[in-house]
Amino acid sequence: MAITKALNPFAVNPDNGEAIKSYSDNMPKSYKYVFTKPGTYVVTFVFVNSNFKGYQEVVKEVTISIEE
Repeated sequence: MAITKALNPFAVNPDNGEAIKSYSDNMPKSYKYVFTKPGTYVVTFVFVNSNFKGYQEVVKEVTISIEE
């Protein structure tokens, strides 16, 4: 059990996602992103397949350490 001051989860903006592909786009051969600061990052990929028959979603996470 922990006692702390009130926490407002809406006080911090969530991370913004970046779409790699939309429905009508062809699958890209590769994707590049440059991290501008050293640190440890968790990169999350959300794969979605949806049509009139149903919806499927898979989430994959990769931890990356960037050093100077």
